[in-house]
Amino acid sequence: MQNAPSGRHAVIVFYALMAVLVVILLRFPPQNSAEVAAWVQGVGTLAAVGAAIWAGLFPAMRSARQERSARAEFAQDVTDVLDLAEKAVARVVKAVEAGDYRRAATALDTIGQMAIQPSIADLLATPRARWPSRQCYGHMFMLNRMLAVLAGDEAAAAAPGQEADRLAYLGEQLDVVVRVMESAREEIGGEADR
Repeated sequence: MQNAPSGRHAVIVFYALMAVLVVILLRFPPQNSAEVAAWVQGVGTLAAVGAAIWAGLFPAMRSARQERSARAEFAQDVTDVLDLAEKAVARVVKAVEAGDYRRAATALDTIGQMAIQPSIADLLATPRARWPSRQCYGHMFMLNRMLAVLAGDEAAAAAPGQEADRLAYLGEQLDVVVRVMESAREEIGGEADR
């Protein structure tokens, strides 16, 4: 897909047209005052048309630039939250893989302390039109809910002797969380490439 004409292109076209007018004027100079008046009127008309086109293009170009900037900023916000969530979840995964229930429970507590869920909730409050896709919004919504469930489940500690079952459950849930984060990152990565 080609880029839309920029202001620089418009300036180049304007100067090219002015050069053509000068060449025509030099080739066919006006012979009397009526012809001079006609040339002045013609050049003035072209200048007015050019100014009208420029006045119409300039706000549209600025708006498109601002929209690209806002989308890139939003994509970065989502990426930052995903980075934070991935770090927190990686600690829990590491503890689960090591079979250390207490460390896993402590790592889950840090998810609540790191303000990941409020950050995701702030992103989810953004109008859906600003999201790169419905899927990305859905992944972040699902991630928010899953982190809330995992952190809430940990509030009720496993009874003695049930740590292994609890670790297996956490492992299954964390696999899903990791896949959701990867999917969200793929969706937002496509927006960063645009």
